[in-house]
Amino acid sequence: MNIELPQDLQEFVSDAIRKGIVKDESEAIVEALRLWRDIESDWTDEDEENLRQSVHQICDALDRGELRGRDASDVFAEIEQENAKHLGENRPS
Repeated sequence: MNIELPQDLQEFVSDAIRKGIVKDESEAIVEALRLWRDIESDWTDEDEENLRQSVHQICDALDRGELRGRDASDVFAEIEQENAKHLGENRPS
């Protein structure tokens, strides 16, 4: 199989190889496809809707100025905590 990647993705893969993250282009593609498969298999319509709601809530909070002065990493950490909590409550054990 031959594939063509846009320049920015070619550079991304080249950087990953240079940094030793992957050994070659094939490994980069295999890892990306595995990650995609894992995400797709775990992702539900409810998860997608929850993400949409979270994004809308953040946009609304930004519009109201409620997030001014807050560090973006703190905001994202809160979102990740809420998502992890939600996923833990809604995933079978």
